[in-house]
This record gives sequence, C-alpha cells and structure tokens, in this order.
Amino acid sequence: MTQITLSPSAPLTGHCSVPGDKSISHRAVLFGGIADGVTKIRNFLDGGDCRSTIHVMRGLGVEIETVTPTELLVHGRGFEGLQEPGDFSRLRQFWYDHPVADRSARRSEIR
Repeated sequence: MTQITLSPSAPLTGHCSVPGDKSISHRAVLFGGIADGVTKIRNFLDGGDCRSTIHVMRGLGVEIETVTPTELLVHGRGFEGLQEPGDFSRLRQFWYDHPVADRSARRSEIR
C-alpha cells in the first residue's frame, strides 16, 4: 500500500476561467456578495435569471458594478454585512396571506 504524507501549505489563491453558465453566474454573484473585498466576475451569463440575482443582492446592500454586460465587480459586505431589504416585511406578509397555489397568479400584486 502506498502512503502519502500531506503537510499544511499556504492558502489557495489564484484565478479560474470557465465559460459563461447560469448556475456559475448565480453562485459567483452570491459568493462575491458575502466575501470580504471586491470580486471580479468575467464571462457572466447576461440573462434574466442572473440579472434577478444581481437585483436581489443589491437589495441586501451589496454594491455591484456592471463593467460590461459580461463583467461585474461585486463589492462584498462579508457574511455578517448583508442588510434586510426594505420591502421584506411586505413580501413576507404577501406569502403568508396567499396559499402556494395562488402565488404565481398574484405576482403582479406585490410589484
């Protein structure tokens, strides 16, 4: 049997290049928002769902700059730095008042 000994090393740093992808784009914005410091995102998939994630993170107090449609700068607030959105109580009350079956039909009521 081969034995391998691992010893501690320096923290992992570097860059990773991947093609634009919806799930990776969502995660990049989310992780950038809870990170400390600035996260540069390239190859961001510029679609409606991903733009919604940007909107939500901005609502939580994260500053996000659009450099180009596929490149963003996310100014992370740290996990403890997110803030409750101002309209959260209104949304929470809406979901409480309407059963799940009614939600899709009534989305325009909360806008």
